[in-house]
Formats: sequence, structure tokens, C-alpha cells
Amino acid sequence: MKRLTIILTGILLVISSKQVNGQDFPVFLAIGLGEAELVGDFDPNAAMVLDGMLSSFITDGGFSKMNTAKYFVAPRIGVINSAVTGNYPVFHTVELQLSLAACDNESKDIIKSTSIIIKGSGFTYQEAMQEAIRGVRLQNEGLKQFANDVRDRIVAFYSAECSRILADAKANSTDSPYGSIGMLGTIPKASSCYDEAVALRVELIESYINQQCSQAITDARITWESSQNIQKSLTPLKGVSFSDNCYDEYLALIDEVDADIAEAIAREEAEAERERQLLDKLIKEERLERIRQEEREDQRMSDERADQRRQEERRDQLRRENRAHELNLAKVAASAVESYWKNQPSPTYDTYYIKW
Repeated sequence: MKRLTIILTGILLVISSKQVNGQDFPVFLAIGLGEAELVGDFDPNAAMVLDGMLSSFITDGGFSKMNTAKYFVAPRIGVINSAVTGNYPVFHTVELQLSLAACDNESKDIIKSTSIIIKGSGFTYQEAMQEAIRGVRLQNEGLKQFANDVRDRIVAFYSAECSRILADAKANSTDSPYGSIGMLGTIPKASSCYDEAVALRVELIESYINQQCSQAITDARITWESSQNIQKSLTPLKGVSFSDNCYDEYLALIDEVDADIAEAIAREEAEAERERQLLDKLIKEERLERIRQEEREDQRMSDERADQRRQEERRDQLRRENRAHELNLAKVAASAVESYWKNQPSPTYDTYYIKW
């Protein structure tokens, strides 16, 4: 934190002043620039040139253009006179009146005003007008005096109201840190409380950085816990400035994410191991079931072959028994015939002849 304070203080002190025309002016003597009011036949391209010349005039006058500044410059420009001379080529001349009014941004009261006449010439009306506008420079005595007077009024205001501005910045720093930091940035170096304003501004910047950083880390942590997506979790941290204290929170968050990732990897590996073991078990059971089916099929086929053998043996036995029975019947018949003929008297010629 001390290192950040030294860096911020050094930066603010380095950019807090600049040299213009041999004089040191505070860069953060903030003033706004309103849109110019164009009167008469005014060329739009010349209006763009006018805006650039007025911006350069403000910078050269020791001011820093800031739209939210306490004071702003309201320009008004119009064509007073224009003429064309010659036949070929024609030559245009214009005479413009530029009025500048430095106003309070809140009350709109005018604290200083001036008006100058600027002239230009060219081969076209537009060239003549742009040539006249390029005369809006700090070297113009009227504009130079205007810048000096406005600068003195702004410095006097901040010198008188410095304590109140510091108090308001502190009071609003919680609800509107940007506004408070910007308010302190408008305090010029010539003010009596400039050093105090720089210190307070550094303090508010540090506080704001810590607040933004802590909020970003909190958002990143919530995103990580809800999504477990590293890319989404890093999104809130993009563009965040890390102070010393906040960097410790950032490292703590990284450690938490690393621990969660390690735990998630361990869970995934354990789940993968359980799935692998379950798959191995299923494969083994399937293999065993296939072996059992094969064994049952082999047994069934073996039983069928054995049954076929038994049936064939039974058929063979029946055939043998039938043949044996037929042989027995033949033997019985032969024996009966033999016995019959044995018991018959031997036939004589006469007997046989008579029967015949």
C-alpha cells in the first residue's frame, strides 16, 4: 500500500503543472468548453476549425478541458462584415466577432467576458472565414487578458472554498468516489490546500482501487462457485488494478480455485476409477456368463448326443430282440413241423396213391 501511495503521489505531482509562455500553470486548473453559438452565414467546416482553436487556446492558457469542471467557457461568434473584391480571381474578406464568457457551471453566472474582432481573407468565403478563425490564439491580447483574469478568479475561488471542497469530497467519497476524485483534481496548485487535496485524492484513489478490486474478486468468487468455469470467473477481474492488500485477496482466490480444481480432479479420478472397476466387473461377469452359456450349450449337446446314443442302442437292442424272437418262432415252427412229421406214419404206396 505504501508503494502504491508513493507512485500515485509522484504521478499527481509530475502532471500537476506545465509551463506556458515561460509561466508555470497548473494543468488541473479545470474548465469546460461549451458549444459555440454560430450567428449568421457561418461555414460548418469553419465551426470545426473554431472548436480546435478554442481547445488549443484553453490548453495554452494553462487550463485543462473538463466537462464537469466548476466553470466553463461559452463562445459566440458571428459575421460582422464580408466583402468580395476583384473580378478574376475574386478575393473574399470577412470580419468576425468572437465573444467568450466564463460562467459558473451551477449558477450560470458570468464571472468574466470578452469580445474580439478577427479578420481573414481568401480566394473563397470558406478560406477567408477559416483564416480569420485561426487568429483565435493566446497571443491575442484580449484573449490573453481574458485567460489571466479567469485563471485568477478560479484560483481565488478554490483558495476561499478549498476547505469546503475537501469536506464535500470526503463526505461524498463513498457514494460517488469518481465525483470526489474529480472534484479534488480541479483544485489548482496555487490553492492553499493543494497538498492536502493531492494527499486526499491519493487516499480516495487507493480506497476506490481497493473497493473495485475487492468487488471484482467477490464477483469472481461467486461466479466460480456457481459455474466452476475459469474463463467466466476471470471476466470480472479484467482491467482491475490490484493494490497490495487486494493482491493478497487475489492470491487467496487463486489458492481457493486451485484447491477446488484439485478436489474436482480427485473426484473425477475417483469416479473414473469406480467406473473402471464397475466396467471390469461387468466385463468379468459377462465373460463368466458367456462361459456358463457355452458350458450349458456343451452340456446340452452332450446330453443330446448321449440321448441319441441311448436311442440308437435301444433300437439296436429291439432289432436284436426281434430277430431273436423271429428265430425262436422259426425254430418253434420248424420243431413243430419236424415233430409233426415224426409222429406221422410213413406213407406207403397205396396210402399215398389212394389219397392222391
